[in-house]
Amino acid sequence: MSFISAIRQRSGLVVGIVALSLVLFIITSILTDPSFSFFNREPSLGSINGKDVKLKEFAQEMERLENDFQIQQNRGPNEQERIQLRDQAWNQFIFQRLYKPEIEQLGMAVTEDEIVDMVQGNNIHPAIKQAFTNPQTQQFDKAQVKQFLANINRMEPRQQAAWLSFESKLPDDRLRAKYEALLTKTEYVTRAQAAFEYRNSLTKADVQYLFVNYGSMADSTIAVTDEELNSYLKQNQFRYKVQDNRAIDFVSFSLTPSADDSAAAREELAKIATDFAAATDDTTYAAAHSDAPAKLQTLTVNDLPKDLGGLAGSLEAGKVYGPYVANGQMALYKVVSIAAEGPFSAKASHILFKLDPGAADTAKARVKATAMGVLNQIKGGADFGMMAMIHGSDGTKEQGGDLGWFDETRMVKPFANAVFGFSGTGLLPNLVETEFGYHIVKVTGAKTNVKYKVVMIQKAVTPSDKTSDAVYAKASALKQAATDVASFEAAVKAQGLTKASAPTLFKTGAGFADVNEGRPVISWAYRDETEVGKVSDIFELNDRYLVAVLTKATQEGPASLDDVRDAVTAEVRKQKKAESIIAKLGTGSIEDMQKKNLPGTVVNTTTNLLLSSSAFSDAGFDPEAVGRIFGMKQGQTSKPFKGEAGVLVVKVVTLTDAPAVDAKTDLATYKQQIEGRTMGRAQYYIGEALKAVGNVKDDRAKAF
Repeated sequence: MSFISAIRQRSGLVVGIVALSLVLFIITSILTDPSFSFFNREPSLGSINGKDVKLKEFAQEMERLENDFQIQQNRGPNEQERIQLRDQAWNQFIFQRLYKPEIEQLGMAVTEDEIVDMVQGNNIHPAIKQAFTNPQTQQFDKAQVKQFLANINRMEPRQQAAWLSFESKLPDDRLRAKYEALLTKTEYVTRAQAAFEYRNSLTKADVQYLFVNYGSMADSTIAVTDEELNSYLKQNQFRYKVQDNRAIDFVSFSLTPSADDSAAAREELAKIATDFAAATDDTTYAAAHSDAPAKLQTLTVNDLPKDLGGLAGSLEAGKVYGPYVANGQMALYKVVSIAAEGPFSAKASHILFKLDPGAADTAKARVKATAMGVLNQIKGGADFGMMAMIHGSDGTKEQGGDLGWFDETRMVKPFANAVFGFSGTGLLPNLVETEFGYHIVKVTGAKTNVKYKVVMIQKAVTPSDKTSDAVYAKASALKQAATDVASFEAAVKAQGLTKASAPTLFKTGAGFADVNEGRPVISWAYRDETEVGKVSDIFELNDRYLVAVLTKATQEGPASLDDVRDAVTAEVRKQKKAESIIAKLGTGSIEDMQKKNLPGTVVNTTTNLLLSSSAFSDAGFDPEAVGRIFGMKQGQTSKPFKGEAGVLVVKVVTLTDAPAVDAKTDLATYKQQIEGRTMGRAQYYIGEALKAVGNVKDDRAKAF
């Protein structure tokens, strides 16, 4: 078994590098880009634990990872994979500069014996276990590992390099596991904590409540001032921490083939059709002229491409058909041979009149009579497809009852017998009864067991230079007219363009809106010299040209009112609505308040509400309201109070406490629940704590 193949298919642990020339090209392009200037100092991509991460050393780590990737996948990474590799490279710096010092201070180490133990001992590394697990037995086979290692020196250099790269990661992987285990194993759930979880899970209440939705009051009726907004923000600043964010408006200029481009591709294929027909080695000829892998396929009539399927009865061996449009490409098909072999296929349409399982004889008679009436209409000249759309009762009705091509094994026996026992094509004279109901059937393709050997040439239809130049000229016209947000808007309107917005550009994201490979745009938006109002140069992306204008830039830290105006306005307005509703409800019982007939008032009950709940009907997510309920006594009614979605008045009808905890109460399940929640977050919190202590600053977005 090849370890390399297994790692490639299943583990995903060993990742790696593209050619050195590509990395040098990236470095050179960044260093020579005037928009990414660091004057006379070496460019930095951020800092970890007080030490800059230099562009050069980051590029070297990327080179190593991309090289590993190339070895494992036998290709370079695509843009999405390259983004993942950048994250891995960054995380490696975090490990070396944050985790490693902590680990070394604790005196942790990994010995040679441990590494051997991880590979072929008693504590096998999970990736090796996965790679050397027998797919039939699902059992790990240590003997295969030993055999692999015994033969490693006789393997190809690529395989040896992949193994060495994987093995070199084992010590750091084990060190990190030890460090995280040291911290997570100190987690201990006390019996008191488990008892609290037990109480939360079993204490329940039946509640009557009155709820008045904030939505019952129009926002326009509630005026808010900047003074009120600033006061609220000052009191709740802890709720409004903002992250780095950029917002842009942009115009995309799609690079799609023109009608002339499609005509040119069609003409090119038409020119080679004659030679394709005359070729003696069809597959070799197709491979030499196709943009996609070409192979000889043996197809039933059901498997033929749509364009050929319609010609199934008239196809000839040795003839070339097309060009046709197939999946956005132009295609030529050569039918190499035609032979009768294997099971039969047929094509049919039907109209199903469903019968409920176990239907009574009278019900069956009614359905059958209806079906017979429709069959007689079709015999009298009614259109089958139209009648199927009107009377059909399964998923084929929208297609006029079309079932396509199928073989005898795909249909229930009575239906298959009727279709394959019919000679030729046409409407079956009688209804067909199956377990599903009564069918009116029309055979549209006579039964056949013919097999077609087909080879295909595909040509991608791409924009020509002329088309690209014309699209670029439109982008250039916008760029020339736009110097800030206002002129960008004016130019978009004057030139009849369609503007789109991306209100949130994630710092490490790969794209935005419908722009899947928009990383260059995001990087531009995060550079120091890109100020709000700046219009970009023309971005040349895979499928479009794009011009953007930066409309907003938010730095990480406390939010200003402008940063969170909408959210703060909603909260202040909610608070003022609550005060108004509470004043109108007054005091008294729920019934008394219901008589006030305030718009949006709902009176309802909820049963078996748990202390551990965070929501209930009508009120929605409102853990504070749930907490208030379980702080009340049975029979008690609250005063009106502000909830998340509206004003609430609650009455505790019944309150059932959890059974008392004593020395015999088994709390193991509740202890495990707490441990599971804690352990599930432990690795994340360890990393976040180290990043906070190490003051990690990530500026990669300015370069990549």
